[in-house]
Amino acid sequence: MTISDEDLAVLLERSSVFIESVHRHIAPLAPYPDQRCRIAFQAGLLAIEHATGACTLIKIGLAPSAIALMRPQFERIRRDFPPPTNGVEAPRL
Repeated sequence: MTISDEDLAVLLERSSVFIESVHRHIAPLAPYPDQRCRIAFQAGLLAIEHATGACTLIKIGLAPSAIALMRPQFERIRRDFPPPTNGVEAPRL
C-alpha cells in the first residue's frame, strides 16, 4: 500500500491535532498515588511522547527512524493482544 504525499500531510496534520488534544486533557491529571498506577501513567505518557516523536521524524523525512521508534510499542501490543484465531487459542509470543 502506498500513500500520496498529500494524504500523508493530511494524516500528519490530523495526528498533530489529536496529540495536542490529548496533551490538553492529560496535562491536569495526576496518577493515583500507588506505584503501579504511577508506572502505568508514565508508560502512557511515554507512548504519547513516542507518537509525537514519530510524527516529527516523518515530517522531516526520517520515516525509517520513526518506524524504529514505534516498533517496540507495536511488538508489545502484538504480544498482549494476539489476533483472533476462530476459536483456536493462539500460542503466546
